[in-house]
Amino acid sequence: MVELLTQEVESRFGRKISCQKDCISLSISIMDTCREYLSPATLRRLFGLLATNSNPSHVTLDILSRYAGYTGWDDFVSHKKSKIPEGIIRSADEDWEQAAEHAKAVSSKTLNHIMHLSGIRFEETVHRRQVEERLDQFLNSNNPATAIIAPGGYGKSILLAHWYQIHRDLKANMNDVFLLAPATMLDHYASSNTFIGHWLAQLLGQKSLESLLVKDLPGRIVFIFDALDEVVSVGARFNKILEALADLAEAFAQTNRFKLVISTRLSTWTQLKPYITHPLLWYFSDSELLTHEGANIPPLSPDEVQQILDQTINLRFNQRLLIFELHPDLRQTLSYPYFLQLFIQVYTPEKQNLLNNQHEILLEFLKSKIYFSTLPDEKVDILTEIIRLGNGHRVLKEDIKRSYPIHLKLSGNYFTAYHELLSYGIITEEQVVESTGRYFKYVHITSPQLTGLLIVQDIVNSTGGITEETFRQVEEKFAGTELYPLVQGTLYYTGSRDRNEKVLVKFFELCPNAYTHGQLLREICATLRNSSYLLNVLMPEYTKTRLGRQLLVEQNIDLNHLNGYFTTVLKHYLSNTTDISELFFAQTLLAFNGFITLNGMLAQPNHEATRNVKPPADVSPLVAGAWFSNQLFAEIIMGNGNNTTPIVERATSYYRKFTSYAERAEFSELIVPTLLLLGQHPAVENYLEDISSIAGSHYQVVNYFNRKLFEILSGKNHFSAEEDCQIQQIYQQLNPIRSFPQVIAGEVGRAASYFHTQNLTMAHQCIRNAIELSGIAGYKLVEMKLMNGLARVLSEMREEKQAMLCREYAETLWKCSGFTSPNGIG
Repeated sequence: MVELLTQEVESRFGRKISCQKDCISLSISIMDTCREYLSPATLRRLFGLLATNSNPSHVTLDILSRYAGYTGWDDFVSHKKSKIPEGIIRSADEDWEQAAEHAKAVSSKTLNHIMHLSGIRFEETVHRRQVEERLDQFLNSNNPATAIIAPGGYGKSILLAHWYQIHRDLKANMNDVFLLAPATMLDHYASSNTFIGHWLAQLLGQKSLESLLVKDLPGRIVFIFDALDEVVSVGARFNKILEALADLAEAFAQTNRFKLVISTRLSTWTQLKPYITHPLLWYFSDSELLTHEGANIPPLSPDEVQQILDQTINLRFNQRLLIFELHPDLRQTLSYPYFLQLFIQVYTPEKQNLLNNQHEILLEFLKSKIYFSTLPDEKVDILTEIIRLGNGHRVLKEDIKRSYPIHLKLSGNYFTAYHELLSYGIITEEQVVESTGRYFKYVHITSPQLTGLLIVQDIVNSTGGITEETFRQVEEKFAGTELYPLVQGTLYYTGSRDRNEKVLVKFFELCPNAYTHGQLLREICATLRNSSYLLNVLMPEYTKTRLGRQLLVEQNIDLNHLNGYFTTVLKHYLSNTTDISELFFAQTLLAFNGFITLNGMLAQPNHEATRNVKPPADVSPLVAGAWFSNQLFAEIIMGNGNNTTPIVERATSYYRKFTSYAERAEFSELIVPTLLLLGQHPAVENYLEDISSIAGSHYQVVNYFNRKLFEILSGKNHFSAEEDCQIQQIYQQLNPIRSFPQVIAGEVGRAASYFHTQNLTMAHQCIRNAIELSGIAGYKLVEMKLMNGLARVLSEMREEKQAMLCREYAETLWKCSGFTSPNGIG
């Protein structure tokens, strides 16, 4: 259309516009005719006599249209469309088909390239439903452009490849044209002397984009440029690309027929933003929507991670790995696709230590992105300098410049190394303007866990290995700081890898501040859980003191690992005490362990030792709840099962004595699952608190699951679609060593809800998760109950063979337990 207008302008002017003098004369003619001014420079750009990367503005087109005899640009376009001959209309359809073919050719090459670079097989990757839905919403919005912003390794390219495939194959979008291209193709545009619109048209085999708008064709053209941060143009050429992308959003805003999608890292998006005149044109790209990691898309959800594990690791090995059995910190790390890829590459069932810490994954990350990457020495220098200057905290960029020329492009490799660290999200810049107007730029290492690992490596290097002096240095430098538990926990783990028991046995003597940090104590317990050798060497020493028994055992009751690790811990605990309250604590939990794991040899003697002992006044509500649970287990499993009412009444009376919400929730943490497991549903209502929110502490989540599971099993309610998404997120809020009972309950609730909506695939996945997690935890009583429940469902679905296998498995679990008749537990 612009070309048609320039032809009419030349016709009205009386000659071709071919030089600067013609533009000056035309400017004067327009002023004389319309009393409006267009500069000769603007006209030179319009007629191709002056290089530019922007399209003419609507104001310019309006003035030229009036000069040509129309009321404005819209009037000109309307007249031209109405007068296009039939043959040309057919040609427009042919142009559209040609554009689709060109787009398909470019997109196929791009798709194959993304598949080739995928860290795992592309078929094993997962659809990011939440982001795909957002992109679909963008297509249906009036916004002309959007950006997918995230650090390297976040899965942006895979995400866009999946989204492209969906729309390529979707029949409803067969008339749309999707062009998926690497942003590096924009380097060719930067070297050209054409408008960005003309350059895009050439990609589609057209003379201009306007030629595709000559009539109301049935589709849209969606330009997708992946990985803007990989563009190699620099200086003026790079700025030309950024300006062109900003101009495209402005131009596309005039019609809903063109859409622009880019993916980029935050550092490059920050460079693009100054060129954007109207930020609201960019859908979901506001700075306020960015996370602290510089992303406007979420990491992988637990369901998405599990799907990838099922398509990779769980196909290679007989034992299925569940996302829920991973340490919460590791679970969070693996929600980033690049770290998940590393985990898949290094995990084997023999490496059980990988499940409960993320140090090994971080070490693999350092190898791939620092030590074995380009410019490793320069990257190590920069990271070491950040650690040295800031001791783990942010540092002024100016201070780094004094040591290394990270700001000078032509003085060595430090500039490139610094920007690679920045681009991949390993380090982050933060701009601060003080009230006085002074401007500062700070730099810090993005991941706290990576910070801790780098600090430990630096200190270990300075002390020549892990010695008593190494721990003393950490104590002196970091005690009282927020980094203390992180650094000390990383150092403890590093020492455990070398089985350095001579130093570790003195840990609490060398590091007295460790006793004041619950997070650090949990990390120490997690480290010992992965080494039976160190557990049996160190725990007898650590539990010799009352303080050690209290902090390492009583305040770290590990419900997730009752069977095995925590049984060993309790036995070492018992060997170091004769105190009546401590004996009650250990024997009650051992009895509960025996009942829930169907280990009669463990349950019966420990229950007998505590059966007639009332819970001491100083016992924790959790242990008191376990004691009442043992009474119920014993009555139903070992008794006649007819005398549970007095036990329930005594438990309810005990519960009502608690004055705080946290104490009541802690007491109900074991008694409620026990009642549900044993079929005592009506009694559960005594322990349900009002819930206004599920976001918050471990106790709020426990109470939420208690109420929801009761409602679901009673047929009163089900999880909504929104609640189902929230549940996967709130698993992370549970105490990391007491989460399995609630996660199992949550998966049972989700399964029941999916059965209710006839989504049998997801229902099966959730019930499978619950059963397998029960097996991993050793909760054989729960596993037996779930298998019998699944057998009933399968029978209703007329899957009798599968139902029989479930019942036989449940019977086998019971026969090996050492208990008598189940009395209806199944």
